Amino acid sequence: MKILFFAANPEGTAKLRFDKEFSQIEDGLQRSKLRDQFQLVPKLAVDSNSLRRALLEENFDIVHYSGHGGGQKGLLLDSLDGKSKPATAEALCGLFKQFPNIKCVLLNACYTEVQAKAIVQHIDYVIGMKQAMPDDAAIAFATGFYDGLGYGKSIDVAFELGCSAVQCECDRTTRSRKAIPVDFEKVEPLPDYLIPVLFKMETGSTGSLTNPTPASSEANSLSEKLRSKDDINFSDALKIYRGRVQEFLADFNLSTIEKFQLAILANVLGVSEADANRILQEEEQKLQENINPAFGLYLLRNSSESNRKTLPITLTQISKKYIISTPLSILLLAGVGLIFYRKIDYWSIQFYLIHRNWEKADQLTTKKLLKEAGRSDLLRSNPENIKLSDEEIKHISCTALIELNKLWEGYSNEDFGFGKQNSIWKSVNPKWDDHDWNEFMVRVGWKNQSGERNKEWASRKDPNFFRKAKEGQLPSFLYVSNAGIDFGEFFRHVQSCSQI
Repeated sequence: MKILFFAANPEGTAKLRFDKEFSQIEDGLQRSKLRDQFQLVPKLAVDSNSLRRALLEENFDIVHYSGHGGGQKGLLLDSLDGKSKPATAEALCGLFKQFPNIKCVLLNACYTEVQAKAIVQHIDYVIGMKQAMPDDAAIAFATGFYDGLGYGKSIDVAFELGCSAVQCECDRTTRSRKAIPVDFEKVEPLPDYLIPVLFKMETGSTGSLTNPTPASSEANSLSEKLRSKDDINFSDALKIYRGRVQEFLADFNLSTIEKFQLAILANVLGVSEADANRILQEEEQKLQENINPAFGLYLLRNSSESNRKTLPITLTQISKKYIISTPLSILLLAGVGLIFYRKIDYWSIQFYLIHRNWEKADQLTTKKLLKEAGRSDLLRSNPENIKLSDEEIKHISCTALIELNKLWEGYSNEDFGFGKQNSIWKSVNPKWDDHDWNEFMVRVGWKNQSGERNKEWASRKDPNFFRKAKEGQLPSFLYVSNAGIDFGEFFRHVQSCSQI
């Protein structure tokens, strides 16, 4: 499913956050059930020529416009002189007439209803905006809409989810963090002018659409294409939901739109309100129990005043832990908080795992294990060519392996960690020769399916190495170009640590 995201913000028009809109859409699709079926293609500072060429170069299923609309005047695109140049309804109608393969056009801009009515003569689904749409509301609609598509919902359902997201964004009364993300019964009706409009092409229509009607069976092909062949099981649903909760709690500030996204996700996955509440409370409690004073101090130094009330550890708690009670001592603690983190193992790794920065957490994990093995010098020489003897492997304490495994498992929904790698290693039934090592490396994504022993290594410089990591791919401590660590010896050592 290929999506063209084209944006325009010409000189003289209000500054838009289409970068935020794109990142929200991309993040939602990447984490969705059908993430492998989507490709999001950005085109910025678009003029009429670049839009036409983009449509000619690739076959898109969805075309998404982020920018300004001018009502009858048209969509405000860029021009060679940097100023706005409107694309009228007639011009857009003539353009999209040549691309009947497109199934949906989303005009996420103010006053685009007139263009939507024109385009729908040739496109199955077109979404426009009646009047002015606040930037936050437009981003909320796009987020809710693509969250729905990402989990196999039809365009009609995705549209309703997007409208509900706008409703939530415009409502400022729902601020509790401890309840279900959104209490729909307390949300006031959204003003009519803020509700996006969905048009469907009439079968055999040749004129403008005045009364939207159900789409033809052909128009439903997009939803059929997106729909999963079999329903997700309950265990996986809870796992997916918990992962999104962990992501949203990473900054200790559950925003209104994040609450609504969780409500959407719970509904799509079939997670009950009771289970959603339980998971949210468990993850909040986990952060409060696992976070250390140094992290609390870090947040105090780097958080806005409005967010400090929601931090998992207070200055009073910090002062009690260190038997310090005077205000002056508390201020001194806040000023030198970074000193404490050096005394607390694993804090920096936990910090990056919380923020799902797998690459940085992976680097620090390697650094920690090499220090345990007494070979920190290897990082200074050549970090891509790590070699450890069997004896050096045994120097790595079980305490370190257990703690690191808990962190990686806990913040990845058990997709990563030494325990996961060990189970994959045992399933390969290795005979300790190169062939079986190769099979293991293919299984965890360190080599591709070619099976060549010294070629086709996955590159850690490729963003997808961490962004689309397979189960067991991280941490990549064992992944070295010259196989300088005996896999068998390492996993024998892991198996000797009973809590992994």
